Amino acid sequence: MKIIAKTVVLFFITAICSASTLTIRHIPTAQASNDLRETYYLALLELALNKTIPDRDYQQLSLRPFKRIIYRKRAFELLRTGELDVIWSMTSRAREKKALAIRVPLLKGLLGYRIFIIRQGEQQRFSVIDSLEQLRGLTAGQGPHWADTKILQANGLEVVTAESYNSLFSLLQRKRFDYFPRGVHEPWHEIIANKDKNLVVEKKLLLRYPSPFFFFVSNNNTALHQRIKSGLQIAIADGSFDLLLYNHPITQKIFSEANISQRLIIDLSNPQLSPETKALLEDQSLWYSIGD
Repeated sequence: MKIIAKTVVLFFITAICSASTLTIRHIPTAQASNDLRETYYLALLELALNKTIPDRDYQQLSLRPFKRIIYRKRAFELLRTGELDVIWSMTSRAREKKALAIRVPLLKGLLGYRIFIIRQGEQQRFSVIDSLEQLRGLTAGQGPHWADTKILQANGLEVVTAESYNSLFSLLQRKRFDYFPRGVHEPWHEIIANKDKNLVVEKKLLLRYPSPFFFFVSNNNTALHQRIKSGLQIAIADGSFDLLLYNHPITQKIFSEANISQRLIIDLSNPQLSPETKALLEDQSLWYSIGD
């Protein structure tokens, strides 16, 4: 019995010693203390990594956020210098030159579906709009380094920019611009977080353009690139990707409240897509279709 007990203890110690910890340093999960939008991407990253744990040993996963809030431009620089391991961002040709894009759209393209936050009492200004040409008479608000900003401008839309994400809500309230285009999963909790500013979700219009959100890793980290890509592909194939997308507290509002199928869709072009990303548009399994 003593021999058996010693063997069990020795096996347990060996198992602990053989276990490894994978630490992934990522961008912060909030731009403000009450901002929870990024938690979906973190959950998806964890899902992909857990789908691809090496068979040879048990691997503990440690996801470590960067210590302070940073803009996407700075995040790409920290990825290059090795201070971050993975970030998530809307893609562009320029960004795909700076880092390795994992070309699986994290929201199935839904971040290219944009609805507006507007001032309370101004719905009528938007209810009479039936075309892109009419929308060009109003001004949008965006961040200066956001990929969306260049897309809107490339389609002839006037844009006012502000460095701070939080300040955009105040600027909208103060009538510095007319509408704040947001991803279809974003406006509701943002309005709650800014409830003192009398903002509402616009009810009629939806901008649509191909602009996927990707995970990015350093150009030198091909192993992590392949692991995350494989994990996402497994999750798509076994249905766990869709299960997370349609049920996560942040993204489920897309389907319960955005009312996509009833909105007037205004399609925009995106001149920032690389040929490799454009090629993904042919794979219907990667994209959301209205009515899914």
